[in-house]
Amino acid sequence: MTVEDLRYPVLCFSQHLARVSQTADALATCSKLVLRKGGYYEDLLLVDSAGVGLRIKGAEKIHGVGLFWGYNIFLNQRIKVRLHIEGPPMQVSLAEVKRHVFDSFDRWHGWSTRGDFAELKSSVEAATSITEIIERIS
Repeated sequence: MTVEDLRYPVLCFSQHLARVSQTADALATCSKLVLRKGGYYEDLLLVDSAGVGLRIKGAEKIHGVGLFWGYNIFLNQRIKVRLHIEGPPMQVSLAEVKRHVFDSFDRWHGWSTRGDFAELKSSVEAATSITEIIERIS
Protein backbone atom coordinates (compact mmCIF):
# COMPACT_ATOMS: atom_id res chain seq x y z
CA MET A 1 0.00 0.00 0.00
CA THR A 2 1.16 3.53 -0.76
CA VAL A 3 0.21 6.91 0.66
CA GLU A 4 -1.84 7.56 -2.49
CA ASP A 5 -4.03 4.53 -1.71
CA LEU A 6 -5.41 6.07 1.49
CA ARG A 7 -8.87 7.67 1.51
CA TYR A 8 -8.38 11.43 1.75
CA PRO A 9 -8.61 13.56 3.77
CA VAL A 10 -6.39 11.83 6.34
CA LEU A 11 -5.38 12.58 9.92
CA CYS A 12 -1.66 13.17 10.45
CA PHE A 13 -0.17 12.66 13.91
CA SER A 14 3.41 13.83 14.39
CA GLN A 15 5.31 15.31 17.32
CA HIS A 16 2.13 15.21 19.44
CA LEU A 17 0.30 17.36 16.89
CA ALA A 18 -2.79 16.46 14.90
CA ARG A 19 -3.63 17.94 11.54
CA VAL A 20 -5.64 17.03 8.47
CA SER A 21 -4.15 16.58 5.01
CA GLN A 22 -6.68 16.93 2.20
CA THR A 23 -4.67 15.20 -0.56
CA ALA A 24 -1.62 13.00 -1.07
CA ASP A 25 -0.05 15.88 -2.99
CA ALA A 26 -0.50 18.29 -0.08
CA LEU A 27 0.92 15.71 2.32
CA ALA A 28 4.07 15.33 0.23
CA THR A 29 4.68 19.08 -0.20
CA CYS A 30 6.54 21.10 2.40
CA SER A 31 9.33 23.62 2.81
CA LYS A 32 12.95 22.54 2.66
CA LEU A 33 13.37 23.79 6.23
CA VAL A 34 10.59 21.50 7.52
CA LEU A 35 12.27 18.51 5.92
CA ARG A 36 15.74 19.40 7.14
CA LYS A 37 15.06 20.56 10.70
CA GLY A 38 11.44 19.94 11.52
CA GLY A 39 11.32 16.17 11.93
CA TYR A 40 7.65 16.25 10.93
CA TYR A 41 7.90 13.18 8.71
CA GLU A 42 9.81 11.10 11.26
CA ASP A 43 7.44 8.67 12.99
CA LEU A 44 4.40 10.24 11.32
CA LEU A 45 1.15 8.29 11.67
CA LEU A 46 -1.43 8.66 8.91
CA VAL A 47 -5.00 7.48 9.50
CA ASP A 48 -7.70 7.59 6.83
CA SER A 49 -11.47 7.65 7.28
CA ALA A 50 -11.66 3.85 7.11
CA GLY A 51 -9.22 3.51 10.00
CA VAL A 52 -6.32 2.36 7.84
CA GLY A 53 -3.06 3.57 9.32
CA LEU A 54 0.39 3.94 7.79
CA ARG A 55 3.54 4.73 9.75
CA ILE A 56 6.02 7.01 7.96
CA LYS A 57 9.63 6.79 9.10
CA GLY A 58 10.98 9.72 7.10
CA ALA A 59 11.06 11.55 3.79
CA GLU A 60 13.50 12.65 1.14
CA LYS A 61 13.45 15.57 -1.27
CA ILE A 62 12.42 14.80 -4.85
CA HIS A 63 12.35 18.28 -6.43
CA GLY A 64 11.31 21.90 -5.98
CA VAL A 65 7.69 22.93 -6.58
CA GLY A 66 6.72 26.03 -8.53
CA LEU A 67 8.54 28.79 -10.33
CA PHE A 68 12.28 29.10 -9.84
CA TRP A 69 12.52 25.50 -8.59
CA GLY A 70 10.32 26.37 -5.63
CA TYR A 71 12.43 29.21 -4.22
CA ASN A 72 10.76 32.41 -3.01
CA ILE A 73 12.32 35.84 -2.45
CA PHE A 74 13.44 34.79 1.03
CA LEU A 75 15.32 31.78 -0.45
CA ASN A 76 12.95 29.35 1.22
CA GLN A 77 12.10 26.44 -1.07
CA ARG A 78 8.82 24.54 -1.46
CA ILE A 79 9.60 20.93 -2.26
CA LYS A 80 7.96 17.62 -3.09
CA VAL A 81 9.09 14.72 -0.91
CA ARG A 82 8.99 10.94 -1.17
CA LEU A 83 7.59 9.40 2.01
CA HIS A 84 9.19 6.24 3.37
CA ILE A 85 6.60 3.83 4.78
CA GLU A 86 7.56 1.70 7.75
CA GLY A 87 5.80 -1.64 7.97
CA PRO A 88 2.49 -2.83 6.57
CA PRO A 89 -0.81 -0.94 6.84
CA MET A 90 -2.59 -1.38 10.17
CA GLN A 91 -6.09 -0.92 11.47
CA VAL A 92 -6.44 2.02 13.88
CA SER A 93 -9.45 2.07 16.18
CA LEU A 94 -11.69 5.06 16.81
CA ALA A 95 -10.59 5.04 20.47
CA GLU A 96 -6.92 5.22 19.45
CA VAL A 97 -7.60 8.12 17.07
CA LYS A 98 -9.42 9.99 19.84
CA ARG A 99 -6.49 9.35 22.18
CA HIS A 100 -4.06 10.87 19.65
CA VAL A 101 -6.33 13.88 19.09
CA PHE A 102 -6.74 14.53 22.82
CA ASP A 103 -2.98 14.17 23.28
CA SER A 104 -2.58 16.93 20.68
CA PHE A 105 -5.18 19.05 22.49
CA ASP A 106 -3.20 18.68 25.74
CA ARG A 107 0.27 19.27 24.30
CA TRP A 108 -0.26 22.13 21.80
CA HIS A 109 -1.61 25.36 23.25
CA GLY A 110 -2.79 26.53 19.82
CA TRP A 111 -5.91 24.40 20.12
CA SER A 112 -7.01 26.18 23.28
CA THR A 113 -6.84 29.59 21.55
CA ARG A 114 -9.84 28.63 19.42
CA GLY A 115 -12.99 30.35 20.58
CA ASP A 116 -14.88 27.05 20.33
CA PHE A 117 -12.29 24.79 21.98
CA ALA A 118 -14.60 23.34 24.65
CA GLU A 119 -17.20 22.65 21.96
CA LEU A 120 -14.53 21.04 19.77
CA LYS A 121 -13.40 18.73 22.57
CA SER A 122 -16.99 17.68 23.25
CA SER A 123 -17.71 17.04 19.58
CA VAL A 124 -14.57 14.91 19.17
CA GLU A 125 -15.47 12.93 22.28
CA ALA A 126 -18.98 12.34 20.90
CA ALA A 127 -17.78 11.38 17.40
CA THR A 128 -18.84 7.93 16.26
CA SER A 129 -16.46 7.66 13.31
CA ILE A 130 -13.03 8.79 12.17
CA THR A 131 -14.70 10.73 9.35
CA GLU A 132 -16.54 12.85 11.94
CA ILE A 133 -13.28 13.59 13.75
CA ILE A 134 -11.62 14.64 10.49
CA GLU A 135 -14.52 16.98 9.68
CA ARG A 136 -14.46 18.54 13.15
CA ILE A 137 -10.75 19.33 13.36
CA SER A 138 -10.35 20.41 9.71
